[in-house]
Amino acid sequence: QSCAGQDWGDAGTYKKSFSEAWLALLAAPLPDDVVKKALARLHTDVVPFLTRPLLLADALSAAYARGGVVAVLALSSLFFLIQNHNLEYALFYQHLYALLLPTVMQVKFRGRLLRLADTCLKSPLLPAYLVAAFLKRLARLALATPAPGAAVALPIIYNLLRRHPACLPLIHRAVTFDEAEAEGGESANGGEAEEQEPRNLKKGEARNLSRDPYRMEEPDPYKTGALQSSLWELQALRRHYCPAVAKVAGVFLDPITRQRPELSLAEALQVSVASLVEEQAGKRAKGGQVALTFEVPATLLGAWPGVAEPEGEPSSGAGELVTVGALAPFFRL
Repeated sequence: QSCAGQDWGDAGTYKKSFSEAWLALLAAPLPDDVVKKALARLHTDVVPFLTRPLLLADALSAAYARGGVVAVLALSSLFFLIQNHNLEYALFYQHLYALLLPTVMQVKFRGRLLRLADTCLKSPLLPAYLVAAFLKRLARLALATPAPGAAVALPIIYNLLRRHPACLPLIHRAVTFDEAEAEGGESANGGEAEEQEPRNLKKGEARNLSRDPYRMEEPDPYKTGALQSSLWELQALRRHYCPAVAKVAGVFLDPITRQRPELSLAEALQVSVASLVEEQAGKRAKGGQVALTFEVPATLLGAWPGVAEPEGEPSSGAGELVTVGALAPFFRL
């Protein structure tokens, strides 16, 4: 466009040209790598300086339709417009829920997505069914992802339960979920059986989680049935192989009230496989020795179950504790 007649001494002229340039750029058919670079800092370095930020809504919606990391970056800017410019985006929470997948927990922008989820779920006006759906999805992700992903998901779950007391029954409910199937699955008139409330367990009765009413594959949070389920995943995470994850999962054993502080998400996002390995490698074993077996071998391949000792070699005594030091003669350390 021609610059003739423009008053370039006026800040408004620069702002108008800046807005037109960015709107034209985002409307163009750009490759994914260019779109990622544009969206990465859009909500901090571009949107605050636009004359009419709401004009970006269509471009951001189209970027979200590309899926993957582009969708994560687009949702960050969409949430900025919702929060600061009153944009009405009815499917925002549904799209955010759909992005919480095991694969996303291992990408570069994992921290951005989880911070966005933690921020946009702070409002006390959110319905309980929506918060419960996010709680169940995050709990399943903690089970399905490596230890660093579980270490990040657990603080978000704790903070959501603290902010939304209506969802606390999910951690206090001990239930079986196979009632409808045991009843025959259908009603007498041939229709589908009515949804039944979970039944409290009796003492000594086994839990059957195969009929958990929560449906992980359902894209609509309203239809997931999460509010009728329970956070049984927390009990499994308390037995996690990684001590750091098991320690965080143990926090849910204490009463969750507003008087207790929230768990730090920033610290959890710093957890990585390297940091977990370094932490465990720096710990000393109790007693100073690591037990390997209960029989001291006389030779490298002797005295092991199913392996005969060479003739003339003395048999080892059973019941003795073998340590790394006991095997030192067989290795050049």
